[in-house]
Amino acid sequence: MKQIVTGGGKAWVEEVPRPEAQGHEVVVKMRSIPLCGSDLHGFRAEGEVRGGHEGAGEVVAVDRSDSVKVGDRVAVNPLSGCGVCDLCRSGDYI
Repeated sequence: MKQIVTGGGKAWVEEVPRPEAQGHEVVVKMRSIPLCGSDLHGFRAEGEVRGGHEGAGEVVAVDRSDSVKVGDRVAVNPLSGCGVCDLCRSGDYI
């Protein structure tokens, strides 16, 4: 699979092993990935940064998820809440 890597003011594509779904995690083939602040920081920084922690795509592998299945279209959110406070329970965990 291909992955975009940034660093030192440059961006390039690398071939990397395809991830496997494990536990309640799923593998998503990303179809659209925005550039966020951390991506811009990584682009300008020295070293290498691998993006793709936000976006939308299609589920391509599932292990034990009971909420999504292969073929589902999903949005990927890099944040998660505690699940117990008032904000989380109201759906405002970000």
